[in-house]
Amino acid sequence: IQIFTNTGAFIEQRTDVGFPYIMLLDAQENLWVTNARHENISQYDPSGALIRRYQAEGRLAGQFKSVHGIALDGKAHIIVTEIFNWRAQRFRVSE
Repeated sequence: IQIFTNTGAFIEQRTDVGFPYIMLLDAQENLWVTNARHENISQYDPSGALIRRYQAEGRLAGQFKSVHGIALDGKAHIIVTEIFNWRAQRFRVSE
């Protein structure tokens, strides 16, 4: 992931995020990243430090099979979509 200013000047590059598919910023400017190759969702603070990671490969509730999309509902939940499980799951974000 490469980070630039609003005018296009390079700031930094982060190479420890795996294979990002979907990225989004929450209200606190934390970065959420889905990684289908490693079946995880990671949350990073604005400085790039890992806050939390959800990871479990499989087909049961709470597990992922080709995790892809992610959304925040504004009520301390993330919604995750998966390609091979053909579903969406909702998780409470733990503090």
